[in-house]
Amino acid sequence: MNEAQIAVRDKVKSILHKFDNIFIAYNKQFDGIDNVEYFDSTASSLQHEFAFTQIKDQHRRAWFLMGSKR
Repeated sequence: MNEAQIAVRDKVKSILHKFDNIFIAYNKQFDGIDNVEYFDSTASSLQHEFAFTQIKDQHRRAWFLMGSKR
């Protein structure tokens, strides 16, 4: 999802509820899209179904979003 256009991301996002666990690794930005904002919003929209943890790896300049079904 990290390096996909919004339309593709939204299609994937629409089926995330089918999984028990989610792991998404992403960088700060891709093709003008603020990935941090996008995946924060994704976590917020799914927070009723998943408990999320977000980790920032300073060394790699990467973020990790992990979610488990409640």
